[in-house]
Amino acid sequence: MQHISSLEEEKRALMAKLWECPGELAWASEPLRNDKDIVMAAVRSCGQSLAFASDSLKADKEVALVAVSRSGFALSYVSDDLKGDKDVVLAAVANDGNALSCASASMRDDKDVVLAGLGTKPSQTTFFVGDEKETATLYLCPYSIGHASDNLKDDKEVVLAAVKMDGDTLKYASENLKNDKEVVLAAVEQCGLALKHASENLKGDKEVVLAAVGQCGRALEHASENLKNVEDVVLLAVKLVGDTLKYASNNLKDHRDVVLAAVGQSGHALEHASDNLKDMEDIVLAAVHNNEKAFKFASRRIQDKIKEMEYEGTLAEKFGYLRATSKVKSANKRGL
Repeated sequence: MQHISSLEEEKRALMAKLWECPGELAWASEPLRNDKDIVMAAVRSCGQSLAFASDSLKADKEVALVAVSRSGFALSYVSDDLKGDKDVVLAAVANDGNALSCASASMRDDKDVVLAGLGTKPSQTTFFVGDEKETATLYLCPYSIGHASDNLKDDKEVVLAAVKMDGDTLKYASENLKNDKEVVLAAVEQCGLALKHASENLKGDKEVVLAAVGQCGRALEHASENLKNVEDVVLLAVKLVGDTLKYASNNLKDHRDVVLAAVGQSGHALEHASDNLKDMEDIVLAAVHNNEKAFKFASRRIQDKIKEMEYEGTLAEKFGYLRATSKVKSANKRGL
C-alpha cells in the first residue's frame, strides 16, 4: 500500500510539471513512462516527448495521434506498425509535411498522404481520442515531395501541386515530368531558377525560358546556348538583372542595345561587354551613370583619356564634357 501511495504521489507531482516541462518524462520511473495519463499529458504539451514513453505506449494509436498532431516528427518514435497507419501518418504530415520521411514505404506511396504533406488538403484535419476532439493544422510544405515514392514523383497531379507552391521542387520530379512542358512552365513561373532542373529539351524551349527569365533574370544561365543568342530573351534578362549579360552569347555581348540595357540596370555589367563596346564612350557613360565603380571596366584608351583631362568634376561630368567637346570638334571638321 505504501508503494502504491508513493507512486500516486510521484504521478501527481509529475502531472503538475508536464505541461510546462514535458521533458520531465525522460527522468520518470518506468511505471510512469508506461502510464497512459502521464504520457498523454506529456505529448499534449510536446509531441516529441513520446521519445521517453514506454514501447507499449509508442504503439498506442491514441497516444501516437496526439503526439504527431503536436509535432509531426514524433512519427519517428511510434511503433513500426503505426508508421504504416494512414490516420497516424496523415496527422503527422498535416503538422509537418517532412514527417513523411519517417513513414513506412507504403505511406510514402499513398497519394492522399503525400498530397496532405504538401499542404493541398483543407486547412485543418480533426480526429478523436476517446470522446475528445483533436485538431491538427495543415501547413504548406512543398519539399515533402522529396520523401515521396518514385511512383508519386512521376504523378503529374502531385508534382504540379508541389511546383506551384515552390518551383524548385521540380528537382524531385521524375525525368519524365522534367520534360513535361505544363509542369516545367508551372515551376519556372513560380521560381525562374527552377529552369536548371528542366530537361535539356525544355531549356531550349523559348516559351519556357521567357517565362523563367521573366520571373528571375538569372535563369538565363540555365537556358540553352541557342537561346542565349536570342536578342529578346537576353534583353528581358538584362533589363531585370544587368549582370546576367555574362551568360549571353559573345555575339550579344557585342550588341549595342543589349549592352546599354544591361549597364543601365547594373553598371558592373560593363565587365561582360565586348572589348569593342568597352571602348565606346556612350556605353561607358551609361555604366558610370549607374555606378561610377564600373569605370574600371572601360577600355584602357577611355580610362587614360579621362584621367588626362584637366576638367574637374565627377566621372559622369567628365564624360559629359568629353562628349560635348567631341561634338564641337566634329562639327568644326564638317565646316559647320
